[in-house]
Amino acid sequence: MKKYNSKIGLGILLIVISATLIPLPFMIYNSLWSSVLADLLSLLFIAIIFLNTYYIIDGDKLIVKSSFLINIKILIVDITKIEQTRNIISSPALSLDRIEVFYEKTSVIISPRNKVEFIDELLKINAKIEVVLKKYK
Repeated sequence: MKKYNSKIGLGILLIVISATLIPLPFMIYNSLWSSVLADLLSLLFIAIIFLNTYYIIDGDKLIVKSSFLINIKILIVDITKIEQTRNIISSPALSLDRIEVFYEKTSVIISPRNKVEFIDELLKINAKIEVVLKKYK
């Protein structure tokens, strides 16, 4: 079993931190304590997601996990293609340096920290996966 953490993009991190921390002084100055609490709880929720988004290759399965929100299990033999994407759609990927994993009749967008190693591990299990990446070997 191998675990790959999601790559965390600086842009996404800055947007999240800015959206939660910039209004905080205003809320404190105006004694909006319920808003302060909601803001800090939002930041905690986001931190939990950031710390718990990862991908596991376990035998013949790829498990995509994002905290308690997402738990996708994919048979690696069902994966047909892996393609580089910068699609900003909501997904279990914490970076815009993403790959889309196509399987069955759907796909999932992820951002493993070490893409090449991650893809190599998948190819060891299913050599028929088509890989479409600019910087892949």
